[in-house]
Amino acid sequence: MKSFWNFIVLALIGGFIGLQEFYRGKIALGVVAVLFCWTGIPALVAIIEAIVWLFRGEEEFNKLYRA
Repeated sequence: MKSFWNFIVLALIGGFIGLQEFYRGKIALGVVAVLFCWTGIPALVAIIEAIVWLFRGEEEFNKLYRA
């Protein structure tokens, strides 16, 4: 069972290596993030993704990832 707040924390703290992608089960995106972690792009994407999900809300996250 995936937690919204765990996802947000992983995106903000471990987003530079794609931890939030592995948590959501998107292994390919996680591997891409690990491969490109030296560029800083995955960290930027993770911060943006966390902000977007904070605006979308926990209910929307639960609809997509807990059902």
